[in-house]
Amino acid sequence: MADQVSVIQWIVAEMAMWLIEGLIPEKGVRVLNAVGRVVLWIGLFLLLLGVTIALAVEGDLLVLLGLAVGFVGLLFLGIGASLRSLGNRQMVDMGLLDVVS
Repeated sequence: MADQVSVIQWIVAEMAMWLIEGLIPEKGVRVLNAVGRVVLWIGLFLLLLGVTIALAVEGDLLVLLGLAVGFVGLLFLGIGASLRSLGNRQMVDMGLLDVVS
């Protein structure tokens, strides 16, 4: 019974991804690519700023602030990379949301 439920869940998830993929027009794919690029650059800037703050200052609280800013930069880099991969033209041909599954 559990195998049947997992197959049904997989089928429903694939159908939902096909539906979402069909709703995203070509302009939306280009927007995802552009937004992902901007988020990547913001993440890179924050990461470099955080590392610079952490290494350049001598106060304990400022080092923690630098590490926190660097961590937020890493998060932005990950989000930007995932948006760019969704907005990539090659991903449209093989299935826009197959990366998720």
